[in-house]
Formats: sequence, structure tokens, C-alpha cells
Amino acid sequence: MDQQLIIRSREATSGILLQEDIINLPNGLGNEGLDLVPSAFLQAGIGLGAGLELKARLVPKITFDEAETSLYGVGIQWEFTNLLQSSDESSLPIAASLLAGYTRLNASYDFEDGVVVDGSNQSIETQISSLNLSAIVSTNYKVLNFYGGLNYNRGTTQTDLLGAYTFASNTVIFPIAATVEDPISVDTDVNGFLGTAGLKFTLGAFNINADYTFGEYSTATASIFFRI
Repeated sequence: MDQQLIIRSREATSGILLQEDIINLPNGLGNEGLDLVPSAFLQAGIGLGAGLELKARLVPKITFDEAETSLYGVGIQWEFTNLLQSSDESSLPIAASLLAGYTRLNASYDFEDGVVVDGSNQSIETQISSLNLSAIVSTNYKVLNFYGGLNYNRGTTQTDLLGAYTFASNTVIFPIAATVEDPISVDTDVNGFLGTAGLKFTLGAFNINADYTFGEYSTATASIFFRI
């Protein structure tokens, strides 16, 4: 379904409609019937002792057609399994940990000037930041493991429509053109709890993960890791 942005200008005192302009927005992946998005990233982790591990992941800046994306994230995980059992007990095949992570995604799309609306230097830029706090419990076997977690997520998104846009009036009162600069900036802030259940298969240097996150917006994820 086509998405349209309608901009209406009214006279301040009388409220009379002076101008109405319509922008046909670019369609996303959902409009193409796609619900699967492949991605690749670099991830590294280093043990700090006492069950602590520092993690980092990176997607270098990628440019394709008129779009550009990049991502980075950092996190710290603490495994506290030993605190849940006495020293004289045999080791339980479970692991419990807490994880805190931060992720930042930057994306931009340059319109071909004049294709959507007459103008110049037209683009849309988005910055998404996400903070994740998780409590995770998993089995601790060599090959196949199952895990579950309770996550609290807080995310912010800022989207800016940049450039110059020249509109021809659709009204008969003032049939003239008007140009606006950087017309739109939208900020959103969401937070809430999510649950995750999944499995991990280890085969040599390869790890295969599959999990399902359920909440207001549920997602399924599958990944393959190669450990160096």
C-alpha cells in the first residue's frame, strides 16, 4: 500500500486552507512482501575474569544504490552460576547470566532529486539507539543447548527528512510554489519487556542459533557464527 505524507497550510486566524501538498513516500520491504532480512556483522568478546565478558559487534558502513547503513554495539555479560550452588555440589548443567548491551544503527537514503518532489539535496536519515537488559538461563552441554531470557528494552528513533522541497499549490486561492528546507523531524521513544526462547548448536568452530522473541512485535531469528 502506498504511503502518503499530506502537508496542509492554513491561515492562522480564520483556519482557511491555503495549500495542501502530497508527498508519495518510498515503500519499504514490507510493501514488497518481504519479512526476512539477511545481515552479517563482526563480533568479538574478551573475558575479564570473575565470570565477566566484554562484547562488541560491528557492521561497517555499507553503501548500496542510494542507501547507506552502519551499526555498532557494546555489551557486558556476567555469568553468576557459581553463586547458585554450593561448593560441595556437583556442577549443574545450567548457566545463568545477566547482560547489558547498547546498539546504535545509522541509516540514510538519498532520493534522486526531483523524483518525489521538486527540490535538491533530498534525503532521509534515521538513527536508532537501543538499550537492552537481560536475565538469561541456559543449559550447559557441549553440543546442543536451550536457553530462555527476560529482556527489558528501551529504544529511541530519530528520523529526519532533509533537503529542499518545492511544492506547487493544489488550491486555487494562492496557486504558487513554495520551498521548504528540512521539513520533518520525528522522534519516538519506546520501552517494554520481551521474552526469548531459543536453542544453540555447536559444531567445532561453528555455532548455529535460532530463537524467538515474543512481545508487542514478535520476531524469529536464525544465525551462524564462526569462532576464531
